[in-house]
Amino acid sequence: MIFCEGKNDSIFLKKLYDEVIKNEKISVFDQNTCNKLKNVKDAETKEINRFIEKTSPYDILVKSDKAVLLFSRSMVFCFRVNIIPLLMLDLDKSDTDSKINKIITTIKANKTPSIDIIAQQRHKTSSVLLYNMTVKIKENNIGDFHLVFFKPSLEKVSNILPSDNNPAIEDKISKLVKQTDIQSAFSTLFK
Repeated sequence: MIFCEGKNDSIFLKKLYDEVIKNEKISVFDQNTCNKLKNVKDAETKEINRFIEKTSPYDILVKSDKAVLLFSRSMVFCFRVNIIPLLMLDLDKSDTDSKINKIITTIKANKTPSIDIIAQQRHKTSSVLLYNMTVKIKENNIGDFHLVFFKPSLEKVSNILPSDNNPAIEDKISKLVKQTDIQSAFSTLFK
């Protein structure tokens, strides 16, 4: 299960899976297909529950909105069924430690203040940082998740401009996905 920030992240992940994994069925939850806030929440909850309960026809679920908040609410459920979730974010103007601390604060606020999260950097390129995050309560490991940061953002790394239309965005993201360092970094997550 992958939690990310927006539409371009979803495009990146679809193209990445087509290029690197090639055999996974991907479902991207699109909140825009639901016309009322309650319907969005209900549809989101149902889709995540189907995935966690392994009744979804998909191998990978991508949720592309309110990533950290939704991740913090779903994390423990993923751990219970041996899913290693992935949280993919932009660093924007933040430094890595500040961004990690902000994520940990959000998780603690939504779960338990006594939770400990230990970050271990796995891979680093000029545009991507990958971490393995270990979640513990009272020294007991309850699960792990992957954390990916784009430096400073997917849009900057892909050279996406505000004036770009959808085909231009997809083309730029396709070029990024074909880069050896991007494929190398992300392939370490899916072995």
